[in-house]
Amino acid sequence: MLAIWPEHQSFLEKGVLLLENEVTETLERAAVHSRKIIGDDLTIYLNDYKWMCERFKEEQLYFQRHKQYRLTSFQDAYDEVYNNPEYMQRYTRGILMMSKFFWPNHSRCLHTYLTEYLPGNTDNYRHLDIGAGHGAYLVFAADDVRCASCDIWDISDTSLSMTMQYMQKMGSDRKIEARKQDLLQDSSITGHYDSIVCSEVLEHVEQPQTGLEHINRLLTQGGRAFINIPINSPAPDHITLWRSSDELKQLYEDTGFKILALHEYPAAGLTLERAKKFDFDISCVAILQKP
Repeated sequence: MLAIWPEHQSFLEKGVLLLENEVTETLERAAVHSRKIIGDDLTIYLNDYKWMCERFKEEQLYFQRHKQYRLTSFQDAYDEVYNNPEYMQRYTRGILMMSKFFWPNHSRCLHTYLTEYLPGNTDNYRHLDIGAGHGAYLVFAADDVRCASCDIWDISDTSLSMTMQYMQKMGSDRKIEARKQDLLQDSSITGHYDSIVCSEVLEHVEQPQTGLEHINRLLTQGGRAFINIPINSPAPDHITLWRSSDELKQLYEDTGFKILALHEYPAAGLTLERAKKFDFDISCVAILQKP
C-alpha cells in the first residue's frame, strides 16, 4: 500500500497497525479468500482504494460543513454512482475488498461477525445475506458446516451475478439461491430464515424502517440478524443519516427486535468519545433477535 500511497502511512499507524491480535487473525482468514479474487490485480485494487478514499474525503468535507449527507434520494445515488459502470467498479473494489484490511472499524465489524454472531447460530440454520457484495461475510456462512442453506438477495441482477462469481473464485462449492429482491418490497416470505445479515445496506435506502420490518417478518421466532449501519458516515451513495447509536436502538425496538448486542467502532485514530463529540464515522453493529 505505501509504495502506491506513502502519505497513507500515518492513517495506517493510527488504525490497522494497532489492531488487537485476534482481529488481525480474522483479517488473515479474510485475506485467504480475498487473494483468490484479486489474483494478480493487487495494484489495481490498491489504486482504486486510494481513489475511493479521495471520494470519501470530498463527502466528509461536505458533511462537516453542512451537517448532512450530500445526496438525499436513491435516485441521486443511482444517477451518480450505480448507473456509472466505471465508477461502480472502482468503488466496489475499494470499499468491499480493501477497506476491511485498512479501516479498523470495518475490521472489527468482520471480527464481530465471525467470533460473536456466526457461532451463536443454531445448528442447521437457514441463512440470508442481503446485499452480499463480494461475499466477504457470505463465504464464512457458506463454509460453516452447521449452515443448512444460503440465500442472497439484491436489487441488481449484475450484483447477484458478481457475488456468485466471487464465491466461486473463493473456492466455495455451496449451492446458493440468488433472488432479485428489493428489501423494501414485501416478498411474501415469512418466518423462514434463522439468520439474516444486512451489512452496510440500510444507509443506502430511503425507508430503512420498512426494510427492518421486512427482515423481522423473514426471521423465524428466535431467529437472529446481524445489522451493520454506520452513523455520521458520509459516502458517495449514502442517503439516510443517523447521528447516534441511540437513534438506532430506538429504530430496532420500534421494529420489534430484541437487542442482544450493540457495538460501536470508531474510525481510525479516534476514541469513541471523540468520534461522538465531533460527529465522526462510527460503525454500529447490532445482533438482533426476533422474540
